[in-house]
Amino acid sequence: MANPGDRVKVETKEKTIEGTLVPTPETGGDVVFIKLDSGYNIGIDKKSVKSVEVVKAYKELSPELVLLLFLCTAFCGAV
Repeated sequence: MANPGDRVKVETKEKTIEGTLVPTPETGGDVVFIKLDSGYNIGIDKKSVKSVEVVKAYKELSPELVLLLFLCTAFCGAV
């Protein structure tokens, strides 16, 4: 089963789409939302989905790594 944040490949009746699974809003229960590599989000009607394959599971970063990335971004470019 795919979870929000997972990289997925969604096969529909017409084509295959790959992107990041986005959390579904409460009002969008019949739609699967995918963030494409282009940055656009698309909604796919669940009735047209044949399969969803997890390509890469989402892995949350540790708080220490988040802090390190923040510090590097904030201070490494300030030189």
